[in-house]
Amino acid sequence: KEDPEAASIVKKKMEQDGCIFVSASIKSATQIGSSIRIVFDEKDGTEVTEDFDEVLLSAGRVANVEGLNLEAAGVKLTDRKLIKVNDNLQTDNPNIYATGDCCLKEQFTHMAGTAAVLVADNANKSKNRKYSDFVIPRVTFTEPEVAAVGMSVAEIKAKYGDQYHEFKREFKIVDRNITDGYTLGFCKMQTKKSSDEILGCTIVGHGAGEMIAMVTTAMVGGVGALKVASIISPYPTMHENVKFTAAGFRGTLPNETPYWTKVLEDSRKGKSDGKRSSTVYCVLGGALALLGAGLAYLKFKNRSNTIADKSE
Repeated sequence: KEDPEAASIVKKKMEQDGCIFVSASIKSATQIGSSIRIVFDEKDGTEVTEDFDEVLLSAGRVANVEGLNLEAAGVKLTDRKLIKVNDNLQTDNPNIYATGDCCLKEQFTHMAGTAAVLVADNANKSKNRKYSDFVIPRVTFTEPEVAAVGMSVAEIKAKYGDQYHEFKREFKIVDRNITDGYTLGFCKMQTKKSSDEILGCTIVGHGAGEMIAMVTTAMVGGVGALKVASIISPYPTMHENVKFTAAGFRGTLPNETPYWTKVLEDSRKGKSDGKRSSTVYCVLGGALALLGAGLAYLKFKNRSNTIADKSE
């Protein structure tokens, strides 16, 4: 489900750490002394036998529902052998609710607890809370981490076709990431083409699980990408990855005035009204600050070269 580009970054990093990925079909596993002998067929059908020190088997989760006699209570299971529930997390027996990995598609610890509160509200307080109302973030705790919220690109294309915008910002151009040495990764966000409503976001890199909370909060509150772009992020922080990714959507909306066009319009309006345009002064002030920083850098660079020359 996750972004293929994000998955590619994680795979490449794992390969750098010594992992080898093989498309294979396991035929047998046998304990031979202190080793484990694995016999498997490669993708082309070639049979291979290799000995390993340890074997980690990732079999996924299976709902532990055997022996509960759920059929007698009128509780049915899905094709995946999970307890079947509706959007209120009711089973086919309206007096019985379920929560957690035994029934949820999103088998995360944070969703088990959140869904348990929903069940308590619906069962004990006669509320009508719906599971589909949740905006659910997810994180894969690899190194680098992969975090996402909302719809995947495949889901967006299936629902909206090409009627969406996408913007990506690389970690390698963010000052905090450069300073801390975590330049591998990116933040990628999708919005509707007709508005700045955030449809989905994927972040891959160091601290991705922390940064995705900012996007989740925006989506829960119905806050669009342009509002996220207007947030003042402390400098230097990695949260700037999210802020400046959202800023990439400026000028993309059908009825939105591009930023620099607005600046010029403010300038003309201020001149015609005999008033000062605060926007223009802010821009000019920023330009002068950048110019000053550039001159200071050149002076420092020349001084550094002089020092280097003297030391030779």
